[in-house]
Amino acid sequence: MPGPSAKVPEAAISSLDLVRKILASDASNHNKATMVQLFFDAHLNEELDVLIEFVQELEIDERDPRIQGPVCRGDLRAAVTACTAACRSAFISTLREHKRETE
Repeated sequence: MPGPSAKVPEAAISSLDLVRKILASDASNHNKATMVQLFFDAHLNEELDVLIEFVQELEIDERDPRIQGPVCRGDLRAAVTACTAACRSAFISTLREHKRETE
């Protein structure tokens, strides 16, 4: 996979450095806006990578009664629904924890 173009600012650049770079630039407003968009796209890609890694490592307890009941009954559709609900619940609680930490 090819690397980013030399025109794409690295995600490591700080927002203050980006503002200084834009103010010092004699580029058109369109090019300045593109630079800002690429900067935020790079940060968003980093956040999405972290999110994907978290979701891939997400584990649920198969002994959870919400999951164990349908599995014991042989109701696979309900078991999948229960697993999805357990994953969603774990993900939401992690997001709430993260929000509390950032505040």
